[in-house]
Amino acid sequence: MGLVEDFQQGSLHAALEPQLFRLGTTNRLAVKLTGDLADGLEHIEESWASVFPNTTFNYSFLDDTLQNLFTADQIRGRVFLLLSLVTLFISFAGLYGLAAFLTKQRVKEIGIRKVLGAGLGNIVILMTHRFLLLVAVATLPAFMLAQYTMQEWLENFAYRTEISYGTLGVLLVATLIIMFLTTGWHASRVALANPVDSLRNE
Repeated sequence: MGLVEDFQQGSLHAALEPQLFRLGTTNRLAVKLTGDLADGLEHIEESWASVFPNTTFNYSFLDDTLQNLFTADQIRGRVFLLLSLVTLFISFAGLYGLAAFLTKQRVKEIGIRKVLGAGLGNIVILMTHRFLLLVAVATLPAFMLAQYTMQEWLENFAYRTEISYGTLGVLLVATLIIMFLTTGWHASRVALANPVDSLRNE
């Protein structure tokens, strides 16, 4: 909304009168308020009532109207974030349990290898290399599906960002590091134990 200098819009026999110009055919009027918001709204409502006494005065704020356009996407984003966190927790809880189970099954093997001179690094690599391969094989198709799904969802936006393969690569490396730390912790815990105790178990 803006102000222009007075100019004649009607007959030259008529005096200049206040005029309001609207863009398009909408029934809405945009007003920019400065100063105290409550006083401005009260003034507009009083002016409206004096001109249109039989019409209800309804108003909304532009920032709220624009915000409502993104409410569905924001809710969807929060739901996806929550589901992702739950999925990550379940996945790594399962990985932790599986690593603990497989490490317990190989306690005697680790004890024998340690007696024969295997170091901590050798035992950790022995226990984690299969997990690294399995996680890598499982992660690649999952990332491809996620990339395709995200790309299809972003097609609904006129202005959008592109999903970079660098981001997916960073996620893959982070997943492998977390997996290595999880399985390596179990392997190192058993490897640092007394091999005599390991061989006596079961």
